[in-house]
Amino acid sequence: MNKNELIFTNQLKCDTLQKDELRIVICGKDVITKKDFLETIEQKFFFPESCFGSLDAFMDYIRDLSWLDCEKITLIITDKDDFLSAHIGLKKIILDCFEEEILPYWETDVENTEVNGKRKEFLVYVVDTIC
Repeated sequence: MNKNELIFTNQLKCDTLQKDELRIVICGKDVITKKDFLETIEQKFFFPESCFGSLDAFMDYIRDLSWLDCEKITLIITDKDDFLSAHIGLKKIILDCFEEEILPYWETDVENTEVNGKRKEFLVYVVDTIC
């Protein structure tokens, strides 16, 4: 299994989907506020219910994902400069959560904290454009 990573780049070339891969693309131009972010994530990751504006609920759901049957998740956030531009501090918090908590959780911690926990390969790309 590859290392789970948060990757910043100007352009990303997307190949075809791999077996058991869930690829989620979020347009940063459409995700300017905390509300935009949470509603988009809830929809794209099929959360069982709303986070009701809570980052704690987001963190609980994103480290559960038991309803998704996939071994690899690729999250691509486009238009990186526009993403959460109304809340630059929140943008840093969200990206830090992915890098420091969510990605390490799916890389190794899930096996130590969940009964029959299974690791997931989880990559997050923060890019200007995709082609």
